[in-house]
Amino acid sequence: MPELHAASNFSLEEGTWQYDTRLESESARLHLEGTTEDIDIGYPVTAFRFEFMHPENAAVLPRLMDRNGEQLPGVEARGQAEASPRAIELGESELLLSEDSLDMGGELVFSGRRPEINLSLQGDRLDLASLQAFLPPARAEAPESSEWPEAPLPLGFLRGYQGRLDLNLQRLETSWQPLENLGLSAGLADNRLQFEELSAEVLGGRFSATGSLLADSTGNYGVDLDGNLAEASAGSLSSPLFGSTPLEGRLDLPFSLSTDGESITRMLRNLEGSVDLSGRLQFPAGDQEAGMPTGVGETTPDTLFALLDYPAEAAGNLQIESGRLTSQDLKLSGARRQLVFRGMLADLPRRQIRTTAELFEENQDTPQAIMDIVGPLGDPAFRWQRFGRSLSQSIPQNAQASEQTGWPATQ
Repeated sequence: MPELHAASNFSLEEGTWQYDTRLESESARLHLEGTTEDIDIGYPVTAFRFEFMHPENAAVLPRLMDRNGEQLPGVEARGQAEASPRAIELGESELLLSEDSLDMGGELVFSGRRPEINLSLQGDRLDLASLQAFLPPARAEAPESSEWPEAPLPLGFLRGYQGRLDLNLQRLETSWQPLENLGLSAGLADNRLQFEELSAEVLGGRFSATGSLLADSTGNYGVDLDGNLAEASAGSLSSPLFGSTPLEGRLDLPFSLSTDGESITRMLRNLEGSVDLSGRLQFPAGDQEAGMPTGVGETTPDTLFALLDYPAEAAGNLQIESGRLTSQDLKLSGARRQLVFRGMLADLPRRQIRTTAELFEENQDTPQAIMDIVGPLGDPAFRWQRFGRSLSQSIPQNAQASEQTGWPATQ
């Protein structure tokens, strides 16, 4: 342990203890100042103010957490609290994690069957990576063949505590996407975390859901979520599947999802549910001179979506089984043409896509063009099976020039 310096002043007046204590070790500091009453009746109550500072370069917390040599984000906490044999009540206080400031309040109750933690947090910004740095390290490494974490989820607290959490953040930074105007209200009892409210702005739309997270006695976790992603950006949703696309517009996606597992990988493999998709799409205006077909084979997503006439309506039902997102009726319908996607839009555990896009002319039952889309999510290969001769005579006017889109050849 590093060297510890302590200084305290105590005084007793009419049964009330007054104290002022300072602890310093390296560059970390703790300051406590307050009073303790009613010691004589066996129910002491302590009211105090606290200030804790642990800079990023300090080694006290890593040593206490048995993580010698690691560097944790800087953390500061200050505020007031009251402690009794029943509970510790946290008044108006502030937590500074790295450069993110949070206002907090709550209580820790000892008198129940399980310790009860009730916590309220609000702030402008929080980087999730800074918070995760203080969680227990993973007990297992992900296999080299998997990009998803195999380590058990650090959610053991669900089995040992009860309470509730109310969280409001203007921005939560994550490794995936930032979440804006995040709101979370959840209660924990009997190993189940019940999400009364879960909402955020993400992917250009508004996410809202209710559900639960249940921890069983074997280390497994079950998740159920029902909700909606409203007015989401069509480009933001299509890019993780097809790569960069020129699509614009808004989509609504009401969903019902469930899964279970001890890790992210296992939960993705066990993911089940359904998504109903609807919305309206636009294609940005480009070169008004349509390029003629130049070759069958590899092409780009621009080629596919430029064949449709816009504005177009999007509608379809997506099914999820064992982490695979499939559809047989996902349709993008313009005034004269319709694109129908059939097959596996996303194999989430393996990060793959294998689907077919068929282009139909108005009042036609046979597709005039068929494209295979196969490969890794976000970067698949687009390859024509067939491109009808009749279709090549009426390439839509919103298409890009041939050197930009690579039109397929007629047959």
